[in-house]
Amino acid sequence: MAATDDKPAVDASVLDAACEGDQDLLEELVQLYLADTPIQLSAARDAIRNGDADELRITAFGMKISAATVGADPLAELCLRLYRDARRGDLEKAPSLLAACCAEFERVKDALSRPPAR
Repeated sequence: MAATDDKPAVDASVLDAACEGDQDLLEELVQLYLADTPIQLSAARDAIRNGDADELRITAFGMKISAATVGADPLAELCLRLYRDARRGDLEKAPSLLAACCAEFERVKDALSRPPAR
């Protein structure tokens, strides 16, 4: 269920395009993303624990958009799967999907902490 390791965790070209070469903006975007995502993952965990599909849907959608913004496409795909299940009210796979999201976020953090290859 985890994103495959054969895909890069982050597509740096997405970040470059979003920031249009502004290094300060890129650093701010990455720092905000890295600070906010653990909060979102915790909110998703709480929603699953409480059986709150609507809250999980909202949180998973936000996580998907944030991941896509920084070019974390494998994580965005996992978040989209979590969102779709929650939208249907189906929380059966939510714990394993969230675990996959957490594991993929670790890959994203690692990728974003390394300087880009030029």
